[in-house]
Amino acid sequence: MNDELNIRSEKTVDRAVRELLELPVPPGPPAETLRTVLNAGRERTDSPGQTRLKKRRFTMNLFAKIAAVILVVAGIGGMLYWLTVGEGGATSAWADMQEIIRNARSMTWHMEMSMTMPMPNG
Repeated sequence: MNDELNIRSEKTVDRAVRELLELPVPPGPPAETLRTVLNAGRERTDSPGQTRLKKRRFTMNLFAKIAAVILVVAGIGGMLYWLTVGEGGATSAWADMQEIIRNARSMTWHMEMSMTMPMPNG
């Protein structure tokens, strides 16, 4: 009985497919549908959701840039404070370098050198 039911179902499906394949296919959408779609596209290019998303991205990028600048400036300021006023060790190294430069002495001298050139045989 199941075989008979399956054969009947297959014949029904085959007949439906054959009828669908024989139907004429129009060359394109109806002119009215095409006009409606084109007019809708001309009326509004951006949806309100897209506009809000663009505005939010710009705002988020602006906040991220401001936060990055604040962090960089704070980091540089903290490093300069640590090196000049704090216990960074650079103050004693800088003082040592200044002492060496202050105590540096220069020296000049005059030197003469003479050489005799052999005469070519000729």
